[in-house]
Amino acid sequence: MDLRNRTIDAARGIGIVLVVLGHAIGLPEWLFRVIYSCHMPLFFFLSGYLFNGKRGPLEVMRRNSRRLLMPYAVAAAIAIFPSILFRNTTSLSNSSCNSEVPRIPYLDRILLSIARRSGF
Repeated sequence: MDLRNRTIDAARGIGIVLVVLGHAIGLPEWLFRVIYSCHMPLFFFLSGYLFNGKRGPLEVMRRNSRRLLMPYAVAAAIAIFPSILFRNTTSLSNSSCNSEVPRIPYLDRILLSIARRSGF
């Protein structure tokens, strides 16, 4: 017996396609605005619709922190590593968008504290 809701899966697929299109270069301004006005609200709506309220918010955060925050911490460390290695530069020169490395004060301490509290 298939327990998946195909309508929800289709909505998720549409949302993913909208995210990819929204990051495409050369979109007309009106299409860019339409995509950005609906793709994130779609994901928020779906996550709220699918949220299981049997667990409290702290239990959900504790259970999901290892699965969500630790990959984020590893990716952030990899992204910030070049700026630490080469102190003279603050940008990722090999990046396709050449954007500045995000500077979030005390991010490492915040992530470490959350990881310790979650039992990681």
